[in-house]
Amino acid sequence: TPTPSTTPEPTPPPQPPAVPPAPDVELTPDPDGHLYPIATGRALPGATVEVVDLGPRTATISATGAGAVTDSANSADTSRRPAATPNDNSGRAHDAGGQASAIPMSDPSVPADIVVAETRADSHGSFTVSDFDALDFGEHRLAVRQISENGVRSPTTVETFVSLSALTLVSPQPTSVLSGEHYIVDARGDADADFEQLLDGRPDPRAFTLNADGNFSGEFAAPTTPGSATIAIRYADPDTGRHGPSAAAQVAFVG
Repeated sequence: TPTPSTTPEPTPPPQPPAVPPAPDVELTPDPDGHLYPIATGRALPGATVEVVDLGPRTATISATGAGAVTDSANSADTSRRPAATPNDNSGRAHDAGGQASAIPMSDPSVPADIVVAETRADSHGSFTVSDFDALDFGEHRLAVRQISENGVRSPTTVETFVSLSALTLVSPQPTSVLSGEHYIVDARGDADADFEQLLDGRPDPRAFTLNADGNFSGEFAAPTTPGSATIAIRYADPDTGRHGPSAAAQVAFVG
């Protein structure tokens, strides 16, 4: 009697890689709004950690139709408090399950979800981010996500609002032509705030402070070689070396 043939078991399809969880992170804004925030936390060992700007603030519409600028991380009316204040005393954002619908308040053409800083978690999963060169002056909604070593991106954390105060380079203006052995920098910003001046990315070794009116005027040595250069200023902490966004102008030195 012939032996009946058996049907081979089908090979199961490969399983997609597991989606990693959002990293555990504490994102702490500078209370004065001068310096970039600091993000510290834990992710998967070796994961790429991205800090993203989720775009402009949102408005919420209540059941009565009244509108308010709202921190969507805790659904509290923030129209009377500065955006740079952390969502609680620890600086960690909390999700209280906001019940109002969010409607963007700004131009919808403004891109959202922009990566403004990136680092890699160490072998224990720890990471710290304190340099946000892609973050400009103004208000931001920051969140953090991780990308596992096999390339799978996690959800983002709850957002934290960060507000960075403006610092204006009054002069020189972009495309200025400067001559002589020195040039003058005029700046305007927050009263009594510390800042630094940079020439082609190199900070002047001196520390500078805006006066009680928020103004500054000072003289700096010009480069010895004619050519184009970038003059920039940024809020800075002379004790820690931390800084904020730059206001800059590309100029030409003619000797």
